[in-house]
Amino acid sequence: MLREQQDDEYLASLQADKEKEFKAMQEAERRRLAEAAAIEVAVQKEKDHKEEAQRKNLEQEEFERILAAKQASLPLEPTPEDENSVTLLVRLPDGSRCGRRFLKSDKLQFLYDYLDVGRLVKPGSYRLVRPYPRRSFTDEESQLSLGELGLTSKQEALFLEII
Repeated sequence: MLREQQDDEYLASLQADKEKEFKAMQEAERRRLAEAAAIEVAVQKEKDHKEEAQRKNLEQEEFERILAAKQASLPLEPTPEDENSVTLLVRLPDGSRCGRRFLKSDKLQFLYDYLDVGRLVKPGSYRLVRPYPRRSFTDEESQLSLGELGLTSKQEALFLEII
């Protein structure tokens, strides 16, 4: 009887040891899987970060290429004495002004290109407005000449409004 009791206690002890060992193995596996998942998340974040940086770099290169093309397409500035020249002054939202002379036959797009190249505002984020009589110039009108748009005085003032 004592022997049976000792055998039962021994078997119970073995069973408890196996359960502890099994639980320890489960815990170790759980930790290993958690670490592997954390490493995978970190690797994915790094990959995403690199892809985002590369995408931004490509966007910036494209932006610079577009600005260089706009710079190259700008016509030469006419002299102040030229009868067909118009000085366009643009008041910016911060109150500052910038200006340049264009020919009356030049397209309004050249003024947009000039403002874009100057990096005063983000391209496409603004519109040009004539204060009196108030008139907003649309994208479709950018292909019309300054003369066709009525910007024919020796000096014209426009406002730049952020949209």
